[in-house]
Amino acid sequence: MIEYLDTIENLEQQIAEQEKDCTELDQQIDEKKAILEKEREELQIRLAELDNRAEGISDGIDSELVRIYNVIKTKKGSIGIAPVIAAVCQGCHLNIPPQMYNELHRRDSLKICPWCERIIYWKEG
Repeated sequence: MIEYLDTIENLEQQIAEQEKDCTELDQQIDEKKAILEKEREELQIRLAELDNRAEGISDGIDSELVRIYNVIKTKKGSIGIAPVIAAVCQGCHLNIPPQMYNELHRRDSLKICPWCERIIYWKEG
């Protein structure tokens, strides 16, 4: 009987310690949630600022080009434009055809990478 009481007392002590640990962990989780929520709010503010800036920039660009860019960006789920350095599209890391590369140097027309379908532009490298 005394052994059972001793066992019960030990178990109650273990339960109390685990409840204390759970409380501490809950507190840590709440603190981290608060930090992450603050970061999320800051990122949302930054995103809104960048969206406004992008809208301002896109006002000075041909609307058809902006539309094409947005379609490509949505389709790719990421960046819709990529530089070409040494005849290699930096979006997909594949060589573009030599004629297209030569045409990029002239900078007189819009080019689309034949492999990843991003808008490409020539960049000295």
